[in-house]
Amino acid sequence: MYEKGLRGGALNSESVLQRPFKEVNDTMARQKTKVKKQKYKKSIVIQSYVALLPQIIGFFVFSIYPIYWILQYSFTDYDGYRVAHFVGWQNYIELFTQDRAFWASVGNTVILTVMKLVMELPLAFILAMLLCSKSLKARRLFNSLLFLPTVISVTAAGMLFSYLFRTYNGFINNLLMDIGIIGSPVSWLAEKWTALFVIALMSTWMTFPINMMFFCGAIAGVPDEVYESAKLDGCGSVRRIFSITLPMIAPTFKVILMLALTGTVKIINEVMVLTNGGPSGQTNVVMLYLYNIFFGYDLTSGAGEIGYASAGSIVTTVLIGILTIFYLKFTKKADELY
Repeated sequence: MYEKGLRGGALNSESVLQRPFKEVNDTMARQKTKVKKQKYKKSIVIQSYVALLPQIIGFFVFSIYPIYWILQYSFTDYDGYRVAHFVGWQNYIELFTQDRAFWASVGNTVILTVMKLVMELPLAFILAMLLCSKSLKARRLFNSLLFLPTVISVTAAGMLFSYLFRTYNGFINNLLMDIGIIGSPVSWLAEKWTALFVIALMSTWMTFPINMMFFCGAIAGVPDEVYESAKLDGCGSVRRIFSITLPMIAPTFKVILMLALTGTVKIINEVMVLTNGGPSGQTNVVMLYLYNIFFGYDLTSGAGEIGYASAGSIVTTVLIGILTIFYLKFTKKADELY
């Protein structure tokens, strides 16, 4: 018994002596693990910055530097050939006080934006509701057909709409005359308002599939249980759209409307291929007007007014920024609906 007690005491004393060494080993192991985790986090951060580096470089090269370049030359008289001469605020003063054509192009842009949004957003939403309907068969086929206008080039679309709305032997004029709605051909692209309508129609046809897909994604996120509960309560299909679907997709609708708004303000290709600003500049939009001034296409000298066009670009950018800020402010409640 005495020997067992001595052995037990010896073992206990050894474990007591070894305990500090185990604690030190555990502490060192935890520190090594912590160091490894820190190194791993640093490597992840480095890899993330390396992955973002091309985008960051592209942002500075193709966004920040051009803005700096345009801002710099907006205070100069520069045509791309002679040495730029600093003129201060002269370009901006002339733009605000003398250039009626610029503000007329701004007005045309606003008119075109309203026309397009009134046609595009309801069309995209209605088609998205139809595509999301469970009773629709061959959904993939309809998706492909409706998305087709997006992949067609602007030039091809311009040729198509030029043929459709041609004054003589145009499809639309022939159809309306056969029905009896009009008695003589309409010069769709020779009058300001009809030309703007055709431009808005073509732009709507080319861009509504993108918004339709956005609406489809938002509508698919609405739970079916909500519709079933509303149906049991006696809500009709129209009531369900205005009381359930639209409020629940309000945040997505806000983004879609903002993208459509800013995208239409920057429209240029559709106008260029259909009317090129004609007749007599009556369908000029702000981007096409500045483009022609920049490259001198509307000037008798043939040399572009790069400094003046740069000032117009800065003013246009500020106007779009103010429009976006006001839009985000007035649509802030859309994020709180659901």
